[in-house]
Amino acid sequence: MADALAQGDFDLVALVHAESAYGILNPLPDIAALARAHGALVVVDAVASVGGHALRVDEWGIDLAVIGPQKSLGGQAGTSAIAVSDRAWAAVAPQGEAPSILSLADQRALWLDRGRGALPGTPSAIEFHALHAALARVADEGAAALIARHADTADRARRAALLLTGRAWVRPDAASNLVTAVALPDGISAADVLALAPKDTALSAGVGPAGDRIIRLNHTGPRATPWVIEHDISVLCDVFLKIGLPVDRAAVLEALR
Repeated sequence: MADALAQGDFDLVALVHAESAYGILNPLPDIAALARAHGALVVVDAVASVGGHALRVDEWGIDLAVIGPQKSLGGQAGTSAIAVSDRAWAAVAPQGEAPSILSLADQRALWLDRGRGALPGTPSAIEFHALHAALARVADEGAAALIARHADTADRARRAALLLTGRAWVRPDAASNLVTAVALPDGISAADVLALAPKDTALSAGVGPAGDRIIRLNHTGPRATPWVIEHDISVLCDVFLKIGLPVDRAAVLEALR
């Protein structure tokens, strides 16, 4: 990022905070600092990371942060929220009339500047009730406790995965708390593993060019609990044994403790 920014003028840097294709956590504070040092706006997709990792929008200088409740917050898909900095508001200020209800400038003029009264448009009421319920659960657990639960489950999953395969796909300090990518042994593909796994398994291949080289353990939201990971790791142990790979099941499961 530092090299790229040094080679030209950029108005905007956009990135995903925690992504689920390979279980990677991008170094958001460092990237945001680099972008701001070069005068670029920082736009962050934090849909997955909010609730699973710390997200300090003001402290880190994030200009646009988009979040959703369907990942770590354990809510429903269909709604989203956005934080907008003063710098970002200046950048999206309309040059004339705002083009549509999808314009942030339109939302500001028709809703925020009018005291957050009637929404401009007719949202789905049931989606807002579902969002309220999700946020109420988060409030009951506590945001810090929710993040800690994700971190603890991810740490257990990474320990077990490393013991099972002897290799890590992502360094622990660069790993997401939402998904653990299990690096498969040479000669074994995700398709091989999934063909021998139960049909209702939550295990999945990665996404993208290297997706067949990993199996993903999903420990996001309600799944961020030790017993869920113990079940998924047990399934993975069974599949490895069927393939003929050496597995010390007791030691692997003990790593989850």
